[in-house]
Amino acid sequence: MEEKKTWRFWLTVALAAAAALFQGLSLLVQLQHEQEHDKTDYAPMVISILVTVVAWVITAIAVIRNWRDANRSGFIETKLLNKSYEFEINTKSLNKKIEEETKRAEASIRELNEKITTNDRAYASRTAELTREYIARVAEQTQRADDNLKKWSDEVQAHQETKVRERDANTYKARAEEAAQMALGKCRAELEKVQQANIPALLIEYNAERELEYLTFINDGSPTITDIAVGPVLWDTAYRREINLHSVIGPLQSKRQIEAKFAVFEQIGMSRQLTKLPDLLRDIIQKGCNADAKVTVSYFACNSRFSQRYTLNVDPFNRVVWNPDLAIRESVATEGL
Repeated sequence: MEEKKTWRFWLTVALAAAAALFQGLSLLVQLQHEQEHDKTDYAPMVISILVTVVAWVITAIAVIRNWRDANRSGFIETKLLNKSYEFEINTKSLNKKIEEETKRAEASIRELNEKITTNDRAYASRTAELTREYIARVAEQTQRADDNLKKWSDEVQAHQETKVRERDANTYKARAEEAAQMALGKCRAELEKVQQANIPALLIEYNAERELEYLTFINDGSPTITDIAVGPVLWDTAYRREINLHSVIGPLQSKRQIEAKFAVFEQIGMSRQLTKLPDLLRDIIQKGCNADAKVTVSYFACNSRFSQRYTLNVDPFNRVVWNPDLAIRESVATEGL
């Protein structure tokens, strides 16, 4: 493109030089013509020469400005092409980096999920093993305490020959029984502590936003909770309303929470009548029912199936409070035995 502009410029200069040469020859011929006819009036010729010189000066200025503009246009066009090429290269490089980072992030997520699954399995296995060890240890200590109590009882009976010995025996027996009871109490407390450590704690909070109702499930215990199922709302045997969760709840790790939409309905034949949970509780109270509204939630944790009952109450802020009872172990999975 630069060569084409240079060729046009020099063509313009050549044409201008040819025109100047032709004009000079024309003036020379005119001058000879005037001399041959002995004319002394040079004014028209001078005017013609001045006009020609001014015209060619203007033409030269225009050509020079045109050359400068052409050079400036070429420089700007080259700069724009360089910028466009640089932008294209940077765009391709950025897209490649984004693809690499996306693949790396996906790989990290998969690896993290695998680690979480492995840790949960290891935790459940280790918890079951520790539970068995603690139960065996407590049973051994209990048996030892029973043996000691029997031994002490035999020794007490051997000292009942006299009143003094009987008094000493009674004192010794009381001390032995007290020590045995303390040992048994300690063993039972330790066993209860072990059992309580393996019982999960699931808290439930109620939230409402416009026409939607939510239940927030919070794992307040240590083991991971899975397979959460919410039962119906029961007022003893007087009333029953079903609860339908709109989504499946996945594994809930310790100190984590998850939110799910739900709806409360009454099954009437083939149709369902939906009701907001606070309105439902107030409506049942207005009907004269004195029984508390209760919901049973079941879930799987520590290789066992647990059930936990909640008592529902409405506070002055139109929120439903779910008061939990202790979780009850219903069954134990085969692999946890």
